[in-house]
Order: sequence, then C-alpha cells, then structure tokens
Amino acid sequence: MEKTGYERYGLTGNPFRDLASENLENVEIFHVAQAIDSEIQTMIDEVMAKENRVVLVLLGSLGSGKTERLLMLMNQAKQENKLCIIRNITPETRWVVMTIAEGIAASVKLGSFSRAMAAPAWYKELHRVAKSAGKGYDPDRAGIAIANALNQNAPAFLLLNDIHGLVKGEDSDRFLQVLHTMFDRIEKGVMVAITSSESYFDYLMTGQESLLSRINKRLVVQPLNDQEAGLMIAKRLLAKRVVDDMPALYPFTDSAIKAMNFAARGSPRELLKVADKVVEEAARRKMIQINDEAVKMALSVSEDAHEENLAASIGAVESGLEASKI
Repeated sequence: MEKTGYERYGLTGNPFRDLASENLENVEIFHVAQAIDSEIQTMIDEVMAKENRVVLVLLGSLGSGKTERLLMLMNQAKQENKLCIIRNITPETRWVVMTIAEGIAASVKLGSFSRAMAAPAWYKELHRVAKSAGKGYDPDRAGIAIANALNQNAPAFLLLNDIHGLVKGEDSDRFLQVLHTMFDRIEKGVMVAITSSESYFDYLMTGQESLLSRINKRLVVQPLNDQEAGLMIAKRLLAKRVVDDMPALYPFTDSAIKAMNFAARGSPRELLKVADKVVEEAARRKMIQINDEAVKMALSVSEDAHEENLAASIGAVESGLEASKI
C-alpha cells in the first residue's frame, strides 16, 4: 500500500475530503436516517398508492441534508418507474417554469405517433407553456398545465430545491402564484416537495397566508445527535477502509465524535469539514487514536493556520499599497 499517512488507520486516504454526498451515486450509501425520514417515507408511500396528495416544505440550514433527501426521493421514484422531476430554483423563474414543463414532457412515455398526431390536451398545453415561458409566462396558466400533467401521470413527484434562490419581488410573486394554482389542482398521487432555509422561507411567505394554507406538511431537519454523527463518520470511514475487523469508528473514540459534533453544531456538512481537519492533523502527527483532546488540538492548529494565512494576506495587501505610493 502506498504510504499516505492514513494507512495506520487502515484507510487508503482521508475519508472526509469529499464534503458532498449530494449525487445519485452515493446519496443512499452515506445517508444517515433521522426521525424526519420516517415521516417523509410515510408520505411517499401514500402518494405511491394514490391515497393522498402531498405538498411538503422541507426546511433546514445549509448542509443539513435537504437536497440529499430530495435525491433519495428521486431515486426511489425512478426505481419504481414513476414520474419525478427535480429542479433548482433560481431568480430567473421563467427558466424554472420552462424547464419544469420541458422535463415533464420529456419524461412522459408517449409513442412517437401520439406525440406528433394525437397528443393529449394536457401534453399540448404543457408544450405551449414551455415554449412561451422563456419570454414570460402567465402564472395561472403555467400552474394549471403543470398540475394537469402531474395528475395525468400519477404517481408523480415534483421536487423544487432551494426556493431561497428566489429574490423577493414581482418575479417571485409570479412564481408563488404558479405554486398556489398548482397546489389547488393537484390530486391524489402527486407530491410537490420544496426545500429552503427556514428563515428565508418565512420571509418569502410574508403576506402569502393563502399559499401557506395549502401546504400539507412543514418539516425541519434537526441537527445530528451524537449517535447519528457517529454513524455518519463510520459510513465515511468504511468507504476508505482496507483492513478488516477494525472497530467501525477507529481511529475515533466516542469522546472525539461528541467533540466534533459539538464543534459542527450538529450540521452534517460541518461535521465532515471538522473530521477532515482532525484526521489530517492526526495522521500528520502519527497519532494512534483520536480522542476529544486530539480534536481540540487539531481544530486549534487549524484556527492558528487560518489566522496566519489571513495575516499574511493582509500583509501582502498592505505591502502592495505601500509600494504603490512610492
């Protein structure tokens, strides 16, 4: 094995260097289930069985796992061959509306003859909305067209990621009207799931009481507890582990997990950043085991290095300013 500094831990490299698990290939491998996941699964099951319709808002801080859960939902829908469209929300909502309509139309299974000669009315209207949305769109017409398309292809899922990407104003109001109209018309077998930061969602919904009343469920992703944090660390370690019969958390002790999770404030993404710094410093120092004291030391070293780099950058700027005066 090539010496990396991590071989003493039975690892091929730093398991925490890649901070993101938000892609289709590994999202389920690294996901740590929390209480919220059973609630989401119950709603998915009801939609799959066409027993209910769901408008879900999933709230949480940056890196809390909102997008990860949308990707897991998309994987499940596609594995069961159900219609599922996911879109990131941007300030240019006309493009969001257009790509939603185009995505649904492209995913629907219609024969080539049916597409050309005998496409259903909802399909034709969806294409009209998609074609016109680039120049501007009627929010009610767009909402009706999207809702009808979802209803006709139920079970169907529309996943809108990061609605905090909207800039509050006239354009966001138009898009919220699309949602209002859509929520009024979706039927059993349809789920619309939206993610956002909690504070911005509340700000965006100011004066939108009618829209809020049409949301079935509002869930907030909670910070990881120490047990959940340990499971996340263990899953990452396993992906790089090449030595069998090692404790799942080695080289971390339980006290190290608690210290890292405390430093990360329960945020999954921050936990990976903390673990990255800690294991790198431990490998550099050739530590056999990582406990809470090692965590504190590693984070202290990292903070000192950050301050030194900042001071160096400030010094370089000041030197440049002085030189320009000469």
